[in-house]
Amino acid sequence: MTADDRHKTRRLNVTVHAASPAEVIARLQAVAGVDSARWRGPNQIEIRYDLDRIDFTRIRAELAALGVMPATTLPDRLRCGLWAYLEEIQRETDASPDGWDFDVQRIYVSRHRRRRHGYRDERPQQWRKYLDQPPAADKS
Repeated sequence: MTADDRHKTRRLNVTVHAASPAEVIARLQAVAGVDSARWRGPNQIEIRYDLDRIDFTRIRAELAALGVMPATTLPDRLRCGLWAYLEEIQRETDASPDGWDFDVQRIYVSRHRRRRHGYRDERPQQWRKYLDQPPAADKS
């Protein structure tokens, strides 16, 4: 994974209830892991952060503590949920020393162990004997 994959930039539509915009930026930049934060418009903030040190869920908690609430429209809520989910998966995958291939291999080995082994011909015994016989040679 490259260094750019570890640094995330998120544009978030927000509603400011308590703090001033300048105070929000100053407090966000003081959080460990946040590289930069700036306003992109009256209700949109752009945050760049290092995923090794902080994730989007904790940034949302910091924003909530400052009185800055994410927009509640369905697309915004879906986007925030997707970002949190993707970052959680990325952090878990990066934390696994064996990587994704090990998990896939473990799943297939587990399935193989649970399968029934041996001869699995479901036909009755008399049908198997009849159908498996070679054709009789003509005696003409």
